[in-house]
Amino acid sequence: YGRMKILVGTTFSSPWHTVVVLHTLSHLVGRCGGFLIPKLNRQNGIDSSTIMRPSEASASKKSILMSSSSKIDAGVVPAVALSSWMIDSGINSDAEATDLLGRPGNSKFWAKPVMDTKAFNFLLLKLAKSDRRDKGNKAARVLRYMLDESVDRPEVKPDNLTLNTVLSAVSKSMNPTSKSSMVADKIFHEWKELFRERKVEKNVDIITYNTMISAHIRAGNLKRAEEVFSELLTENGDSVDLKPDFVSYATIMRGYASRGDVAKVEALFQFQRMQEGGQVKPTVESYNELLYAYSRADMPSRAEECLKLWLKESSHLTVQPDVRSYNIVLHALSKTGSDGSIVRTERIFNKMSTRDAVSYTTMISAYCRHLSARAALAACERVMEKCWKDRDCTIDTNLVSNVLYSVSLIEHKEMPTFAEGIVTNSTQRSVKLNIKAYNSLLYCWAKSGDYEAARRARQILTMVEKNPRLKPNLQTYTTVLDCFARSREHISLDFAKNITERMEKNGPEPNVHVYTTLIQNYARSNLPYKALEASKVLQRMKDSKSPEAQPNIVSYNCVLNAAEHSDPTGGVVTEEALKVACLTFDEIRTSPVKANHVTYGTFLGVLGKLMPASSRQEIVGLVFRRASQEGQVSPLVLRKLQQATDSREQYLSILGNYEEASIPASWNSNVREVRARDL
Repeated sequence: YGRMKILVGTTFSSPWHTVVVLHTLSHLVGRCGGFLIPKLNRQNGIDSSTIMRPSEASASKKSILMSSSSKIDAGVVPAVALSSWMIDSGINSDAEATDLLGRPGNSKFWAKPVMDTKAFNFLLLKLAKSDRRDKGNKAARVLRYMLDESVDRPEVKPDNLTLNTVLSAVSKSMNPTSKSSMVADKIFHEWKELFRERKVEKNVDIITYNTMISAHIRAGNLKRAEEVFSELLTENGDSVDLKPDFVSYATIMRGYASRGDVAKVEALFQFQRMQEGGQVKPTVESYNELLYAYSRADMPSRAEECLKLWLKESSHLTVQPDVRSYNIVLHALSKTGSDGSIVRTERIFNKMSTRDAVSYTTMISAYCRHLSARAALAACERVMEKCWKDRDCTIDTNLVSNVLYSVSLIEHKEMPTFAEGIVTNSTQRSVKLNIKAYNSLLYCWAKSGDYEAARRARQILTMVEKNPRLKPNLQTYTTVLDCFARSREHISLDFAKNITERMEKNGPEPNVHVYTTLIQNYARSNLPYKALEASKVLQRMKDSKSPEAQPNIVSYNCVLNAAEHSDPTGGVVTEEALKVACLTFDEIRTSPVKANHVTYGTFLGVLGKLMPASSRQEIVGLVFRRASQEGQVSPLVLRKLQQATDSREQYLSILGNYEEASIPASWNSNVREVRARDL
């Protein structure tokens, strides 16, 4: 740190070269926690550079840029720092940007601006490749600024690379929506109009069209993507000199394939094969999108046959199946539980000369879903041995996380030990596991039902909290609480309460899943007044100012579950639990949530266990009638109803003399299967 001279006296041929070199230096210095302040001369040269200390670098870039001439000479505002600040920190208005970049009459900072189109394109490309959520909006604003400035400064006039980079940034925004699709459309049509008015030198090109098709598909606007693709097929208007290329076909096919529209993907594939002259023959991407369409449409046999035909004809074709081709077929076969699907999946897996992380995780997922527990463990162990030895496969934290999640489906006592072995092998190979991988390991322990699960969950949580590279998130704490809820340790409830209180105080702020899991901890505890304590947690959720903490139907069901499992011989305890259950059930009627079959089944269980037989029959009948009216009569509801009635005759009387197998279809029309944890 301190003042250092870098590339002193070096002069570059253009501002763009200056930008590239200084961006690289800034990146290297930034990795060390510093901030590079270069001093440029008006001939694109570097007079000197200063590396700020981390404490100095924490100041805003704007204050550094606009500081006194002791840090930056009045006549030489650095282009990279200035432009990076404009894009990274945002500009409040065009006027602010023009004041910073310099305009006629603002020669206090500039005699001649150093930014040009190439420099802007470089910085826009950096923005488009970033993971900023607002990059689309910022890129569009920079384009608008360049268009406005180019009236007086032709050296900043945007070109096709500028347009395509901005459209790429808009299309690749973190949460693409129909709004981003509209923004892209507006820029697209405005550029065409500017070309007609001769305000830009070149019209949209094939890259622009392909980017637009991709933008609309990412935003879920397939209809508009079809329209843009059709413009390329119809030789008129602005697209007279353009023809779809292989990227155009692959992109629009991907849109149809993602919806499982096999007919349209097949039609496009055949149309591409029959193109006159054969300039745009199907590529690997086209074949892969056809395979993907079969997979999305749950047609694994068609996908398998297509791959076989491709391999058979490959000697006459210029394209060969790649790793993704095999992975798509593997995934399609792994989803089906039909006879022989595992054998067929293994056959495809063994044919692969090169495998990647997706290949191994897909094969393991198939074993975990469709084999018996013991067979799945043995098969997963064989595949992981191949994976550790495979030099073509990159073993990273995502592979480990996905494998662990699949392994959690194996209901075997050795499952968590196998999961721990995967983590140990990964760390021994210097794989830097992230919090997602440790969350998957915690999930394995939570699903195992092992007596040691709670203790091991505490150890893992302590380890990740002490590791500065790892930051526990909501999923981490929720999974740990789930381990406690399933534990037989009497101290687990105390740990669960402590963790929730720490989250309320220090963050991350608990959400509905955290609070609901805490209620489950009370429901599975041996506390005499656990129903009352569970209802207090529910009240904390309703009192929370966070919309993410508001209770859902699972939260209410867990309070009812706590009441159902209260001691029925406890006198005052029994009365308190029944009171909590009745108030909770009544509250659901006035809350935004809607009761499901678990709600009715659990409340019938409460009535059957806690309410005297002499006074419960009328209310049991009313509750069941309401469940039938709302289409929520499931096997759970029928089982709890039978337990809450005194005799078979009374049970059939409430059913209206229907047998369980012949109840009206409307009675269970709204039943939705839920996960075990929802019970």
